[in-house]
Amino acid sequence: MNELRRIGRISILLGVLLCVALISTASAGEVTLERSFLQDEAALDHYAHLSPDEQTIVLKALEETYSESKFEETTAELKKIWDGTSALEETEKRELLASVIASVFTYYCPDTSRQISPMWGGAIGENPDGVHNALAGIAGQKRGWGYSQTKILDANSRDPDTWGLEQMVEHYLDGAPFFSNAPDKCSYYANEARTQMRSNPYSESAWRCLSWSMHYMSDLSMPWHTQGVADPAQLATHTLYEGYVQEKFTDPEYGFKAALVSAPNTWVVISDPASSARSLASFSSSKYLGLQAKIATTPFGWGEDTWVKSTTKDLLKEGLKYNMGLVEYATH
Repeated sequence: MNELRRIGRISILLGVLLCVALISTASAGEVTLERSFLQDEAALDHYAHLSPDEQTIVLKALEETYSESKFEETTAELKKIWDGTSALEETEKRELLASVIASVFTYYCPDTSRQISPMWGGAIGENPDGVHNALAGIAGQKRGWGYSQTKILDANSRDPDTWGLEQMVEHYLDGAPFFSNAPDKCSYYANEARTQMRSNPYSESAWRCLSWSMHYMSDLSMPWHTQGVADPAQLATHTLYEGYVQEKFTDPEYGFKAALVSAPNTWVVISDPASSARSLASFSSSKYLGLQAKIATTPFGWGEDTWVKSTTKDLLKEGLKYNMGLVEYATH
């Protein structure tokens, strides 16, 4: 009996040690933005050779984020990296740059504690006047589905923006190391919706998955989501443009929502959601430099520009066509 008890205590001890080991391993392998950017060669090289304007964008973020002493220390070392006089070992330099990139992304990224409206705007829950909400709900309406289904599309369309800061890199065309990206996330949820609808075309879970798929597709109709995750220029103006679209979305003078409501009932035929998402990204990416130039050259009036208004309507309508294509893909 004593021997059995001894064996039992040893088994329990081994079990505890195994759990500790597993927890330690999981923590060591936890994916963070800093660890991700440490493997992003393009981002590291970019931040090592920033233009003066980009340096200003980065330093603003760090000044707002770091303590005074950490900001001064980091800034001093960054300036040495930028002018080629840094004495840091390559590993140390990469670690510093990765930490800076993560801090800059966190500062400018929508949906942080600073309550910046995220990714094309919209609202949690049903709201036909939110950009994400309308892009999803109207797509379902135009493809002939009733209120029960379109309400689910509308009400869940903003959910992915609430799933945590670090996964926000997955809302971009190419994502970041160790993370997914918008085309693959769009595909995953579209296929999940399609699978569930084969057994029950009215499944609430299936329509929720379809709404999430539409979220990532809609993100790629927004030009900033087609650029590099860590690019300082896109980060600095990202929320400026998205906030403009959401603020003016129902304003008849701009006609953004009206353009969706009156859009023809034509859609993009989708056989591969990820590939289609990349096609949409190609279209919206072609508008990025023009929109950035308008913001840079007309900082106080770019939103009133006729081309900006027209281009924004074109982007929204293109996103709607692809979302209608997702409805057809999932339901057939």
